[in-house]
Amino acid sequence: AVVHGMVSDLVAYATGEAIPPEIRETVDAVRKLTDVPGTGGRGRTTTVVEVVKELGVHRTTVGRRLKRATLMGFVEAFDNSRGRSTEYDWVPGMSEDKAVLPHPDELR
Repeated sequence: AVVHGMVSDLVAYATGEAIPPEIRETVDAVRKLTDVPGTGGRGRTTTVVEVVKELGVHRTTVGRRLKRATLMGFVEAFDNSRGRSTEYDWVPGMSEDKAVLPHPDELR
């Protein structure tokens, strides 16, 4: 039970069956900031600065989270070649977390 408590989340994150809470929080913030009613939840983009204001987290932290969320396929990044900041939009389809390891009570 002790080992399960220490590694179950790590194994779920590593296998892609669960999404770290800080990534889920960041993707939810991007979704909220880009949601335009009547567009099916999409319609505009957002920036790091807007996500920083929404989450109240340091800009560097938000940048790291957005990079991970982009690599995981939950956020799309649009680079602007004219010196403007990268803009972000969320990608529908982020699943609910799934347990990978059986709970200790199931093994007794």
